Amino acid sequence: MYDRNSDTCSKVRRQHSCYSDSYCANGGTCVQNLEIDHLESGLFCQCPPAFKGTQCEYERNPCEDEVGCVPFSCVRDPRNLEYGSRCQCPTTHQHQTESEPRCIPISVCGEFNITSEFKTRRQPCRNSGQCIQDTKNPTLYKCICSHGYTGGHCEIEPSPAIWSVWSAWSDCLWPDLNEICHKKPYRQQIRTCITNAIGQKCMGETKRMTHIGCDLSVLHSKSEINVSQTKRENLINALKLCDLYSKQYVMPTSEYGLNQQLIIVEEADDWITTGFEDAPQLHLSESTVIDQSQSANWPTRQDYLLTTGWIYVTIIHIGTILFWIHYIHLWRTQRRD
Repeated sequence: MYDRNSDTCSKVRRQHSCYSDSYCANGGTCVQNLEIDHLESGLFCQCPPAFKGTQCEYERNPCEDEVGCVPFSCVRDPRNLEYGSRCQCPTTHQHQTESEPRCIPISVCGEFNITSEFKTRRQPCRNSGQCIQDTKNPTLYKCICSHGYTGGHCEIEPSPAIWSVWSAWSDCLWPDLNEICHKKPYRQQIRTCITNAIGQKCMGETKRMTHIGCDLSVLHSKSEINVSQTKRENLINALKLCDLYSKQYVMPTSEYGLNQQLIIVEEADDWITTGFEDAPQLHLSESTVIDQSQSANWPTRQDYLLTTGWIYVTIIHIGTILFWIHYIHLWRTQRRD
């Protein structure tokens, strides 16, 4: 008998028993049942789905009865021992399993398996975009892009961060009465950094200041903004107390260092209309600064006393050590004698 699976002819033994690989062809399984009278020698074959006949000698096409491939075509496959057929799947589909002939859509967003080459090959969203697949049609999807990225596949990168326009100069910001001796009133401009993606930042300062227009000794529209007459008088009186403390007249803010350039590198900015301005500085008199520098550079009486005490303590320790060395040496000499 010709076996199409092995492409060989096999001898069939007619005894009342099953012999492996001899009685049934094409992978059929021989079954012996002597209680069945109409069977010759009590033997019959259980054939694979792709074959039929008493000894599985004839081909059978399971696609004639199979409807699981619709709408795709069905092809007879003798190697499929479970179904005997397979479905011809398009490139957008794949077989459900190795033995299952039906076609199922390929997940466009890829499988959730980090080690799978399939996921790497089928991930359509770029730049860490999240792929959301349609629940009804697996071939449809949409990309949820990271902050700043746009496009159907998140392929358009965000614009770089930029500064906003400088705000208008604010009203004068006046210090408290207990701070007037070391703080100057000022006005400020601010700007914000406009970012288009996470992690972006702008280079430069967010604030710049000027002291022009905030002078208590000069009455004009800018000085009168944001300060009442009562507060103005209190600030002037506080400045007089500062003058008595330092024993030297504190110059008005209109005369105090307004023409000096910035002394702090971080304060230098791309100023277009106002130019460089001086940084806030302490309103200390020149005599006070000199007295402080002298007290910092010249030792006081307490410093002399402390230094002298340390010298005496050091001498006593050294003398004690020398005395013990001499005593030990004398003791060893007497012991030898």
